[in-house]
Amino acid sequence: LDGAAPTLVRTLKAEAERVKIALSDADAAEAELEGYAAVRVRRAELDALAAPLVDRTIEACARALRDARRAGGMDAAPGAANA
Repeated sequence: LDGAAPTLVRTLKAEAERVKIALSDADAAEAELEGYAAVRVRRAELDALAAPLVDRTIEACARALRDARRAGGMDAAPGAANA
């Protein structure tokens, strides 16, 4: 979306959010942008698109927790006893 009009980007993000919310309760939803063809999005498609991001997020959180345990966690942080 580099170079896209800011208004179009805002509209696209809002519509994507609307469709994501709709897919919480339905198996499919229509994404519609004025001046463009409507697109039917299925929950399974959204899940497949989001899976790599979710996996990377889980891996990053697990790594941060491991690092915190190795470093001694909050007990090792200066001033942690006073917090």
